[in-house]
Amino acid sequence: MLRCLLFSVSVAFVFCRCQPKGNLGNENASAPVNLDSLQTQFKASDDSLRNSWQVMIASDDEKLRLVGQLLNDIGKGCPHDKAIHTELVRDYQGLPAKRYASPDAMTSNQIDQYDAATDTLLNNLRDFYQTVPTQKCCPDCQAALGEVERLHGEVIMFRIRYDNHAKEYNALVTQQKENLAALRPEFKTLKTKQLFSIMQ
Repeated sequence: MLRCLLFSVSVAFVFCRCQPKGNLGNENASAPVNLDSLQTQFKASDDSLRNSWQVMIASDDEKLRLVGQLLNDIGKGCPHDKAIHTELVRDYQGLPAKRYASPDAMTSNQIDQYDAATDTLLNNLRDFYQTVPTQKCCPDCQAALGEVERLHGEVIMFRIRYDNHAKEYNALVTQQKENLAALRPEFKTLKTKQLFSIMQ
C-alpha cells in the first residue's frame, strides 16, 4: 500500500524538482572530467544518501519504540484481552527482523513484506486499543498512539527524499563508472541502489 502511495506522490513531485546545474552525472561520457570535482560530487551524493537513510530509519525506530511502550503500558495498567495483547507483542517483537537492513541489502520483496507486516500490526493495534479503557488506566496512551500515527504518516515523505538522493547517486555511478574507478580501486564495485518507488 505504501509503495502505491509513494508512486502517486512521486509523480506530483517530479514536476517541481529542479536538476542542479553542472551535474557531472549528466555530462557527456566523452567529455573531460575533473576528477577532484567528481570526487567531491560523489562524496556529497553518498553523504546525502546515507543521511536520508539514517533519518528515515531513526523515525521508524521511534515509531516502533512507541508501539512497544504503548503495549507495555496497557499490559501493566489496563484491563485487556491477554490473548490479543500477547499476539500483538509477538508481532511487534518480530517486526525489526523483517525490516530492510541497508540500502545495499534491500530488495523489493523485503519492502513489500515489511510494509504488509507493519500495516497489519498497526491495524490490529488500533482495533485492540478501542477495546481498552485507556482514558482511565493509561492517560498517556492516546498521545503515544497519536505520535505513532504521525510518524507512520511521514514514511512516504522520508522514502521520497531517500529515492531522490538514490536516483542522483545511481546516475553518478552509472554515467561516471570508469572515472570513479580511476579515483579509487574500491569504486570499481559500486552498485546502484534499490528504490522504494515502484517507478523503475
